[in-house]
Amino acid sequence: MSASPTSVEAATDRDWDAAERQAWNWFQMHGAQRMQLVNFFLVGGAFLTAGVGAALEARLPWIALAVSLAGAAVSIYFWLLEVRTKALVKLGEEALMKLEERLADRTGFPEIELSKQAQLRRRRFRTYGQVIPCLYASALIGFLIAATWTLLTGL
Repeated sequence: MSASPTSVEAATDRDWDAAERQAWNWFQMHGAQRMQLVNFFLVGGAFLTAGVGAALEARLPWIALAVSLAGAAVSIYFWLLEVRTKALVKLGEEALMKLEERLADRTGFPEIELSKQAQLRRRRFRTYGQVIPCLYASALIGFLIAATWTLLTGL
């Protein structure tokens, strides 16, 4: 096995291919994990919301309160996971940006810097980093409203 290169200039094409695979695999894994977290949250949130509704309909305010507070806690927990996962995805994006920059320099094809272009154009579009926290915050607020309403009307 050869020694690791000590500088960017010493890296071989094989080294760059390995770096590209590593960056892409990192980005892909954490990006998929991020979407799985959202999916799990949506399913879990739906069950918790149904639980609050069922408890209120059955006139079981303590259970409705407990499920509402559990929903609020789950929302916070998933929000914290989002912060961590977003940071991991961002690490992959930064590595890919460097690799795309090198590829653009070597090929004379600047349009290949897709990550950079996405960063420049993101003002026009909403990003996952904006939408996902809003989802968790909305759920948190909804569960807190349900808990407050249960306290004020049912207990």
